[in-house]
Amino acid sequence: MNHLIRISVFLTFSISFISAAPQAQEPSSGTPNVGVASFYTSRLNGHITASGERFNNNALTAAHRTLPLGTRVRLTNLRNHHSVIVRVNDRGPFVSGREISVTRRAAAQLGFLRAGTAKVQLAVLSRGHQVRHRGRSRNR
Repeated sequence: MNHLIRISVFLTFSISFISAAPQAQEPSSGTPNVGVASFYTSRLNGHITASGERFNNNALTAAHRTLPLGTRVRLTNLRNHHSVIVRVNDRGPFVSGREISVTRRAAAQLGFLRAGTAKVQLAVLSRGHQVRHRGRSRNR
């Protein structure tokens, strides 16, 4: 009986601790988020992205670590107020301090090709639906 009480007390504290742990924040629909954007190197043209499609530097796509693949995001360069709508089709960037990585075309429209990075505002317009397909993430 004493053993059961110890187990129930342990489980109660464990559940309380887990539910109180901070959760990773990602931009929600309509709620803007600010971060640093970079752009892909041209050497990745033709490589397969996390969504299973071929990377195309002339498309308006992006890589984000947590947003579902297929999510549409409006990016606004906070320095010049240029904006572009991109679709998340890859994972990354995996460089500390970077929030999103975009294609060369998107970077040109945002006006940061020369600088290499830009502080941008991210606003989720619509969420994608990520599904697994033969061991690889794909959109439906």
